Amino acid sequence: MLEIQTPQPDFYTAQSLNEGQCMGSMMKKVLNAISSQVDTQLEAFGLTYAQWFPLKHLSLKGSTTALSMAKELAVDAGALTRALDRLEAKDFISRLRSNEDRRVIQIQITGKGQHVAKQVPQILAQVLNTYLQGIEPKRRAQFIETLSELANRAEQIKAEPIAKDRLKSTHELNQSIDCITSSNFS
Repeated sequence: MLEIQTPQPDFYTAQSLNEGQCMGSMMKKVLNAISSQVDTQLEAFGLTYAQWFPLKHLSLKGSTTALSMAKELAVDAGALTRALDRLEAKDFISRLRSNEDRRVIQIQITGKGQHVAKQVPQILAQVLNTYLQGIEPKRRAQFIETLSELANRAEQIKAEPIAKDRLKSTHELNQSIDCITSSNFS
């Protein structure tokens, strides 16, 4: 027998939405606090949280191009190039021209970069655990599960054409409420 699902009512309405309840604002506040704390912890390595993402990517992948990395990390190529420039200046990565196509520049992690990349996950775990302290273990698991569902839903929405009657343009949303965040990758 076919089960009919009734649509869930909207959680937010224009009347009920306020800065204190906006999930985008709350996520941005938490992410900014975590990023700041991680930046403080990573100073000892000469690394920032934003620089960690391409370094991690290279530590797992070995070698790639900037364009490929920008697509895989879903970041602006210009911002990524600035982060890569900083990583190269610190000798965490190197850039090498491809032998097959001289126009292609391969980016590789150096031994120094690999050494640092092995130490960062422990620091990240410590910072994240600090933010989760005081929250009951069951609620932590539910929170992570909910974030995972939200991340999956975000990917689905990104892949789907957005219904015009359901959502305003991003520009209109940004002007009406400070609820949408952008990536700061420098």
